[in-house]
Amino acid sequence: MSKISLTPNASGTGTFTIESPNSNTNRTLTLPDSDGALVSAGDIQSEATWEAGTGTTESLVSPAKVKAAIDALAGGGDFAPVAWADWNGVSSSLNNSGNVSSLSDYGTGYWGVNFSNSLSASTYSFAGGGVSATDATGGFIASDMGYNTNIANKTTSGMRHRAQKSNTQAWVDFYNNSTVYTI
Repeated sequence: MSKISLTPNASGTGTFTIESPNSNTNRTLTLPDSDGALVSAGDIQSEATWEAGTGTTESLVSPAKVKAAIDALAGGGDFAPVAWADWNGVSSSLNNSGNVSSLSDYGTGYWGVNFSNSLSASTYSFAGGGVSATDATGGFIASDMGYNTNIANKTTSGMRHRAQKSNTQAWVDFYNNSTVYTI
């Protein structure tokens, strides 16, 4: 049979009382077989504290509540970004990215964005934009779909893009390029 031991704190002066509720039903409190602390009503933080993100007290949260919070931040969970990239097309270097491992340079105004973790399907969508070309003209970044049908331009591991000036049909290296991918 296990023993129950209560150990007071030698420097404390408060009195802790264990009290049972007014009940006619037998109850059992089973302690876990691990070290740790019990959660009390004082450990529960208000909804306002959670929404503001200001609480510093450790709290227990269910996985369902964590998922709901992430889904709310990501627009309901659907169409959340699965990858994004910002790069300098002149030097073909990534400035910043998420779930993007590298950038491939296939020539003037032609790059491949390579994902760190493959996407679940190649039916994802993308949005992108170029800010300025080397001669300070504007333009846009598009998919390479249909340009060369012999190349798999949109796969689960990456996507190829072309950049074009707005005022001509010339391919161009933009200083700033940004794309985002969603499923």
